[in-house]
Order: sequence, then C-alpha cells, then structure tokens
Amino acid sequence: MKCLFLNPPNKEKFVKEGRCQHEASFFSALYPPITLAICAQIAKDSSHEVDFIDAIAGNITIEDFLENIKEYDFILVDITTPTFINDANIIKKIKEKYPKTFIAIYGFHANYDPKRSLKESNADAVLVGEPEAHIQDFLKNPKKGVTEKKEVEDLDSLPFPARDLMSLEKYRLANTGQKFTTIVTGRGCPFNCSFCVVPFNYGRKARLRSPEIIVKEIKECVEKYNIKNFWLNNDTFTIKKDQVMELCNLIEKHKLKINWMSNSRVDTVDLEMFQAMKKSGCWLLSFGIESGNPEILKNINKNITLDKVQNTIKNAKKAKLLTMAHYVLGLPGETEQTIDNTINFAIKLDSDFADFFILTPFPGAKIYEDFKKEGILEIENWDSYRYAQKIFKTELPLEKYQKQAYRKFYLRPKKIIPILKIVKPGAISSMFRFLKILK
Repeated sequence: MKCLFLNPPNKEKFVKEGRCQHEASFFSALYPPITLAICAQIAKDSSHEVDFIDAIAGNITIEDFLENIKEYDFILVDITTPTFINDANIIKKIKEKYPKTFIAIYGFHANYDPKRSLKESNADAVLVGEPEAHIQDFLKNPKKGVTEKKEVEDLDSLPFPARDLMSLEKYRLANTGQKFTTIVTGRGCPFNCSFCVVPFNYGRKARLRSPEIIVKEIKECVEKYNIKNFWLNNDTFTIKKDQVMELCNLIEKHKLKINWMSNSRVDTVDLEMFQAMKKSGCWLLSFGIESGNPEILKNINKNITLDKVQNTIKNAKKAKLLTMAHYVLGLPGETEQTIDNTINFAIKLDSDFADFFILTPFPGAKIYEDFKKEGILEIENWDSYRYAQKIFKTELPLEKYQKQAYRKFYLRPKKIIPILKIVKPGAISSMFRFLKILK
C-alpha cells in the first residue's frame, strides 16, 4: 500500500505532539511530529511504500501542497484542536482531488469526540487513542468509522521514528541553531491537574520506556544523524527517580556528549537527581508552576506548595541547571490580586525563563467540562484555542495581564544579560516577539 504520513500545511507554525498543541514556542522552536514518524516506521516495517511530509516544518504553503500532492492509497493526518479547521479543509481538498484515497486522523482533539471529529474533518476514519497501537493492523484492512480506543502498553515495543524520512535539518534550537529532536521516554501521568488533557488521553498510569532503549535511540541519533540536542519527552519525565538516575548513568557510560532538556514537577525531583541530570548533559528543565497563589493551586488540584517550588528551583540552580517556569492566567478563582501574586512570585522565584499562558480549556481536560456546564465558554471556534487568547467569560483583561507579566519578568537587566549569553543574535528578536514584549 502506498502511504503518506502527513502533518498538514498551515499559515502558522504549530507544535502538534501529544498534549502540546500550540503555536511554536520557546524561542520559536518547532518540535518534530514524532508520533507520526513512529507510525511511518511501523508501516515501513510492514513493507508498505511510505512517504512522510511535515508541511509546517518544510514551510510548504497550502497552495503548493495541494498542487503537488500525489495520489496515495492511505494517508494518516496529525490533527490538534487549534489546527482542526485548517486540517479538515486540507483533507477535504485532498478528497476532492483523489476521492479514492483513504484518510485517517488521530490526535487529542479527535480522541475527545471522535464521531464529531470524523464528521467535521471529512476523513474516513478516526484512530482513537494512540495511533501506533492501531496502524499495523489497520493498514491490513482499513475500515471507515471510529476505532476502539487503544494504547501502547509496552512503549519499548515501538520502533524508533522514521527519521530517515524526515527533513531533520528543519528542527533546530533557536538559541543555538543546532539540530535537535524529541525522544519519547514515557506517557501517562498519575496526577490530576484540572486543566490538563493527559489523563484523558494517555491515562493516569505512567508507562515508561526502559533507559537502555532510550539510550539506544539517542546513540542512533548521534551516530546516524549527527543530532546532539534532545528534548526527552514525557508527561512527567521525573516521575520515577530510579529510571532517571539509570538513564543518566547510561548516557555517561556510553560517553554520549549530548545536550538535553525535559519537563518535570517540583515534587518529583531532588538535588541528587538534578546533579546526575546535569552531569549527563541536561541543561534545562521545564516546570509547571501555574500560579503564585496557594488557593488557585488548590482549585486546579495541582497539589504543590509555593515553598516546594522555591526549594526545587533553588536546588536546580545549585546543580547549575537552567529552569523554565510555566504559569497560567485565568484559572478558576482568579482575580486581579491573584494575578499580581503570580507575577510577583515569578519575579521572586527568578527562574531563568518564564511563560505566562492564558488558560485554554482544551477538550479532554476536566476544566473544559466544568466550563461547559457553567456556561462560561464563549467560543467553540477551534481556531481560537490558543494560549494567548481568552475564550471563556471573565471580566479580567487577561491579554493585558499576560503582556504585563512578560514585560515585568523579562525587561530587567538581570534577565536580559544572561539571555544574551545563551541565545544566538538572530534569535533574540523572534524570542521577544513571541513573548509579546517588543510587539
């Protein structure tokens, strides 16, 4: 079967991987669609003829894509909430050109309401859950409609992504310009943050890849593709200390001279872990802080304290790790005072970087259901589901507070000077445009 694995073109650059469904961020870095690439490798291993197009990374316009696309027997399309309308229009145009092509979709948006997604996307089928669990059998006998929900129980059983089909030079760290890639280290999260879509999509059980398999994939990237920068992708990378420590030890044992980043919670780390991570090449960790107000943290079931946050960032600095803190404005119970608490706390905490998002209640998150019941969702135009746009009823001018937060945090000499030391000159303007400071 002639197959295409497609990340459709879009007028804007979007990250579309797992829970990440947003405009390209962190110095405008664009993450590779690794789930799609794993599915492509599964198809290759089953002797199908496979093409892979990441039109967003390739800067392929919608017009050029539609003009030049070939006919395929099967196309798998990666969709997200903020790109759904665009992606559906692309599918419709493909269908008009090649009516016999079978098109299936997957993604967190499709998982939430697969029947509606099927109807509105113009696709033939929805692969519900994790597409890697479906693709091998599905290609043997594609069936129209909505599949049952499946997940990959043993992540070690998955092949490495089909990086040989990807334009790897397109994925670069904006602060250095060097190539980077993402590696899946686990899925699922036992925590229950009300704004998060992970429990609905990947479940509450943390499924982890073995450190040996992760290192084997890292080695392949280094030796075969000359990639030495990595985002180790996991819903909570530090959920199991033994796994992290073993991974760090193996990276050192194999003498892999790499630089890597990941995400964490403040209550799943300690100084010993930080030191091991630093020694193995970690340079940045991302933490979801969400708010500088204890009551807001309780409202969203975050189950962390501000004291714990401060202690964790302090330990990360001791280990000479850079930190990125993420905050969300507009959470349940938010007031002008609690937003001020958050901004002031962010400045006091003094992480190396900070993001201030406007709450986006994505389908699949508990908060989305709560807002629907309360009748405070103003917009269900999926194009508007972005971290910088208010889509629910509130008297708070969240866009104003977001810009204020970025300005107060970054426009300080003690912040600007360190950033200039690690960010290449060409990335400075794009970074600040993203941060809405110089816009």
